[in-house]
Amino acid sequence: MTGDVVGRGRLLAGAVALVLVVQYVLAEVVAAAAWRGEAYDWSRDYVSDLGAPACEPGGCSSLWWLFDASLVLHATLVLTAAVLLSPLVGRGRRAVLAMFVVTAAGNALVGLFPLTVDGEDAVHYVGAVLAIGGASLAVGLVGLLCVRRRGRRAYGWVTLACAATGLAGIVALGLDAPPGLGERVAIWPVVAWYVGTGVVLLGQYARRAAVSA
Repeated sequence: MTGDVVGRGRLLAGAVALVLVVQYVLAEVVAAAAWRGEAYDWSRDYVSDLGAPACEPGGCSSLWWLFDASLVLHATLVLTAAVLLSPLVGRGRRAVLAMFVVTAAGNALVGLFPLTVDGEDAVHYVGAVLAIGGASLAVGLVGLLCVRRRGRRAYGWVTLACAATGLAGIVALGLDAPPGLGERVAIWPVVAWYVGTGVVLLGQYARRAAVSA
C-alpha cells in the first residue's frame, strides 16, 4: 500500500487507529487473567465467554465489561481506519469499505449483546459471524486488489495469507475443532494484519514527513 493518495493527517490518523487494534488482544489477556472459577482454557473455552456478565458453572471474568468495551472500541477503530484509508486500495475501495463496515458492525453487536445465561443470544451470534467472517473476507478483498497492482504485490500476498489463515480457523470451527482455538486462528491473524498494516503506514508517514521537512 502507499500513502500517496491520502493527506498526511488522514494517513497518520488511519495508521494509528490500525495499530491501536492491538488493544483487543490485550483485553483478552486481561479478562482471562481476571477469570473466576475453573481456569480459563484458551483452546476450549469460547472467546465470548470472556465477555459474559453472568457466571456459568465453569466460571466467568470479573472484567467482562472491559472485554465487551474492547469489542466496541475495536469496531470504532476498524471503521475509522477503513473510512480514512480505503482510497489507498484504489479501484474497489467502495466494496472494501462496505466489507469493513460489516465486520465493524459485527464486533459492535458482540460487545453490546454479550452471552447470557438463558441462551437468548441470537443477536450475539449474528454479530460474531459478521465480525469474524466479515473480517477475513474484507482483508482477503484488500489482498486480491493489491496483488494485481505493481508495487503492492508482496503486501497483497501477505494480506491474502492472513485472510486465508482466518478462513481456515472458521472452517476448523465447522469441523468441531476446539472452539477457543478455532476462533483465535480465525481472529488473531486478522488483528496482526491490522496492526502490521498500521506500522507500515506509520513508516510511510514518517518518510513523507522527512521529505517535506
